[in-house]
Parts: sequence; C-alpha cells; structure tokens
Amino acid sequence: MRLCRLVTTFLVVTAFATSAFAEELVVKPTVALDYRIYIGGLEALSATVTIGSDAQHYDIEIKAVTAGAIGKVMPWLVHIASKGNVAGDRLQPVEHAQTNNFQGKERSVILSYDGHGGFINRRVMPDAQEDQRDEIPPDMTRDTLDIVSGVLAGLRTVDRTGSCTSRVPVFDGRRRFDLVYNDDGHETLDASGVAMFSGDALKCVVKVEPVAGFWRKNQKKFFSRKVNGEDQVVPIEVFIARVGAAKVEAPVRVESSSPFGPLVMNLQGVHDPE
Repeated sequence: MRLCRLVTTFLVVTAFATSAFAEELVVKPTVALDYRIYIGGLEALSATVTIGSDAQHYDIEIKAVTAGAIGKVMPWLVHIASKGNVAGDRLQPVEHAQTNNFQGKERSVILSYDGHGGFINRRVMPDAQEDQRDEIPPDMTRDTLDIVSGVLAGLRTVDRTGSCTSRVPVFDGRRRFDLVYNDDGHETLDASGVAMFSGDALKCVVKVEPVAGFWRKNQKKFFSRKVNGEDQVVPIEVFIARVGAAKVEAPVRVESSSPFGPLVMNLQGVHDPE
C-alpha cells in the first residue's frame, strides 16, 4: 500500500464515439525523459516518459520499474499511456490506460472518454468491491482528467503563464482527487552524479487533495501524514524547467516525504527524436 502511494506520487510529479474523436491520434514523439527515484537514499524506481505533442494533440507514455535492492525484493512493472486533444487552454482526454504488475499480481485501468465530460468505457481490474474501496458515481467524475493529463495540465499552465498555480480535478480510474499547484519561487539547481539538470527552475508545491474512492480503511489518509496529531496533506515539491531541443516544460527534480524516508526523483537523461 505504501509503495502504491509512492508510485502514484511519481505520477503526480509527473492514459471515439463522437466526431470530435473520429480521427486516429498520430503524434510524433517530442522528447523522452529518463528519471530515477530514490527513497531513503536507496534507488527505488527507474522510469522513462515519452512525450508527443502538437497544437491539437498530445500522446504520453510512461514505463517504470522498481530498481536496485528494492526491485529484487518487490518487483513492480508499470506501463501508462494517455492521449487526447488540445482545445485552447484545455486538455480533452481521449484514452487513458495503465497496467501494473506487483509481485505477479496484475492491476489495470482503461478509461475511454466521450468528449462531453463522461466516459464511453470505464474498466478497472480488480473492481472497487474486490479492492475494498467505494465505487465513485459518474456525477463525481464528470469533467475530470486522468492522472497523466492532470500532470500535463499543470506543466502547460507553466508554459503559458510562467506560473503553476492552478487546481486540476483528476479521476485515475479508482480515486477522485484534486491536484493543487502553487508557486514557491525559483531555485538554482546543480547537476550531480544522480541528476543531470543544472540551472534555474520554478519550484512548484503540489498537494493531492482526496475526494473519494480511496481504500475504506484510510479513506482520506492516502496522501496525508500526522503533524501535531492531525492529518495534513503531504506536499510534493516539483522543480520545473525547459529541457530538450523542443524546450519542453518538465519536472527536473521532485522531493517529498514517505514512510521510508525522503523521496527524491531526478531527471537523468533527455533524448530528442531523430
């Protein structure tokens, strides 16, 4: 359960029945980004994020796997893909799919959007009852973004305005929550043996505010911790800068806390398309 929270956090730091979605989305990759996640000083996850976008569409794929000693003890494979349309300042998801295998156990989500705030198809395995969580009714998921589109929306806000301050409603197939972005100034980052980026970055504090659909035994505590005896939402510090030949706004460093110690994600590689 705690490792699930860490992977979901990473996904925060950083997937066609109507005429609006009649054409197949074909978007060439813009950039591929390699990340490493460390928990309590130990390498925990490696991931590659491939971003494709143009003026009308976006297509993002994420592949992640547990690494190092943690990978040997708790093998976990994650594959996530999201694609959609761009309408002015708004993102309109078309399809989101995620599969993960944790120690041989499969979990998956498929969301197909109808272009009007709802879904053509909404399939989750295991279902809510088997997963010991409450099913979320359609009225609570209308006009939401999937988790990948929700992160992209925050990055696009930075690209348009230079600020990340915004609130994005997200439904990841199981949980309904808001991503709340707030500026926290700029910092100069230094490159190191585990981080390639150096230079100025916007520091954005992200909070995940739970709404519904979390495990019944900790309904509102998935992204919280005890502070002075009270539950408080755990902040995620995301450092954002332009990378690659296309100068894409992307997370270059992410910091947060976890039950196992500090969580740090660093950008380790940028691959421009040939």
